[in-house]
Amino acid sequence: MLWRDGSNVEVELLAIHGGGHCIPQPYVRYPRILGPTPREPNGPAVIWAFFERQQNR
Repeated sequence: MLWRDGSNVEVELLAIHGGGHCIPQPYVRYPRILGPTPREPNGPAVIWAFFERQQNR
């Protein structure tokens, strides 16, 4: 979900259902004790894109 109030403020919520306790990404598999490691969405890329959008406002 993405919230914008018409100003430069933006809040984004991503929910990963069935993911483990790790950031989803396609490169590393974490120990099974932490739960499944989803490959998508690519967490670091999503985080980077969010902050990059904030910088360009």
